[in-house]
Amino acid sequence: MNVLIVNYILYTPDGNGRIPKVKSIKDTMIYGMCHGFIEAGHSVTLAAGIEYKPEEDEKYEFEVRFFDSKSSKITPPNYFHTRLIYNDLSKQTKTITT
Repeated sequence: MNVLIVNYILYTPDGNGRIPKVKSIKDTMIYGMCHGFIEAGHSVTLAAGIEYKPEEDEKYEFEVRFFDSKSSKITPPNYFHTRLIYNDLSKQTKTITT
């Protein structure tokens, strides 16, 4: 089965709302969940915010796509932008099944 996980926020911002820079996302809960789907034989795509992309390039066992925040001046990127991500994905994908 193809699994799409939309998890804009990969890790918690600090107390001031700043998103820390990290070298890897492999220690996040959502990465572990995606890995579980892979172990169960599924194909996984993780969609996340570009602000949460690690500073260093990494190789993943599944597809990870980072999307821009289009309204960061109005809404900080540590808020979930469901509609914006859905619009980006629907332009790039013929069918989204939930």
